[in-house]
Amino acid sequence: REFFLILFSGRVKVSDLAQIKSTMPLRIDSVRTPDDISVDILSEILNEEVIEYRISPLGRGVLSNVQTLDVTLSTRTVHFIAKFRKDEIPLEDLFNVEGAFYHLVNELEDANAFPFRLPKALATGTHWLLLEYISENVTTLDVYQSCPMNQFDDLVHRLAKMHEYCWVDSSNSTNMAEILNKYS
Repeated sequence: REFFLILFSGRVKVSDLAQIKSTMPLRIDSVRTPDDISVDILSEILNEEVIEYRISPLGRGVLSNVQTLDVTLSTRTVHFIAKFRKDEIPLEDLFNVEGAFYHLVNELEDANAFPFRLPKALATGTHWLLLEYISENVTTLDVYQSCPMNQFDDLVHRLAKMHEYCWVDSSNSTNMAEILNKYS
């Protein structure tokens, strides 16, 4: 099983920093709440005509309100996760940095070595983040409940591997904070 982990942190190996900026998530600061989503905005992000969409709460988040977004295109329906910053969280660059993290990890030369499967970030702004929806082989853990005992050891090992991978200095590592500073 894979764990769907939504977070950001430390150090990553990247192959080509010059190419990363051109493929960063689309920046749209006009979206602040689920009510600000529109057919036009989604069409711009997806570069495809959106027929309609439906947004609904997914669950509780610590720093954000997490929503599912079902978007109907002319030939199919696609699914996304939209995160909206809670008003009481005064972190203006939270989703720009988080979006860059998802993007950088997905650009890793050895992304399969990363201990968690991460979604791709499609759009970001000061109050929101739009992520691809990963539906297969995903275990979602509620941050307000304890980890199930039968998954505890695996999760701790994955978290340790992630921290080792992102934070350990090596000649092949680049400081993620320096990289993300360029995009926030």
